[in-house]
Amino acid sequence: MSETAANSVTLRFLAAPTDVGHSGSVDAGTVLEWVDKAAYAAAVGWAKAYCV
Repeated sequence: MSETAANSVTLRFLAAPTDVGHSGSVDAGTVLEWVDKAAYAAAVGWAKAYCV
């Protein structure tokens, strides 16, 4: 098992069948939602408080 920093976080997002577009890949809107959630987690971690 590898050691991680106390202030690190790992987010994993699983694409549901409803997240796939006509091309067979994940829609850009879904990816942007995941990026937004990761950014929120990072901001809360750095600020140690609620962030908008």
